[in-house]
Amino acid sequence: MKKGILIATMVLVAAWCQAQHFNASMASVMKSMKAYTLEMVELMPESSFGYRPVDSVRSFSEQVQHMISTNHFLLNHYLIDKQKGSRQEAGANAAKYAEKSSKTALLAVLGEQFDQTIAFFEKADVLLYDQTFTFGPVDKPIVKDYFTTSMLIRDHFTHHRSQLIVYLRLNDIEPAQFRPF
Repeated sequence: MKKGILIATMVLVAAWCQAQHFNASMASVMKSMKAYTLEMVELMPESSFGYRPVDSVRSFSEQVQHMISTNHFLLNHYLIDKQKGSRQEAGANAAKYAEKSSKTALLAVLGEQFDQTIAFFEKADVLLYDQTFTFGPVDKPIVKDYFTTSMLIRDHFTHHRSQLIVYLRLNDIEPAQFRPF
């Protein structure tokens, strides 16, 4: 009996340590991503923030606004507020949060959003590790765990930063050197 309790305790401690390592890694990666992403935005002259390669895609400024609003939504609605309130209201709040027009204002709020994300991962509650989050339409929900939801935040930033890099290159601006960590 005592041996079983000891083994169960060891497994729980190991799982908790692994999860804490994940959060520390995510915070570290987000710190690097913040510097790298802000540098990409800084490289584009404000006069080119309205640039879009074709009419059917977001402008450079809209890409940055989308990064901010989507991260704000994912972080706050899913991880911080644990899906309290409606997705529509959370989405509207996130869009309003990102409604900035000047380069200076966008850089500030993008940095602020990264800081909020970093702070979240530095202090993430172990109770989140067992949580699931529901995405997609009500009739076909997509349920994902904490770790997958966290990776979505990272991947979304990466995806749109890559688009910013393309926009910079199309404007004959050399992007910052890639930094994976």
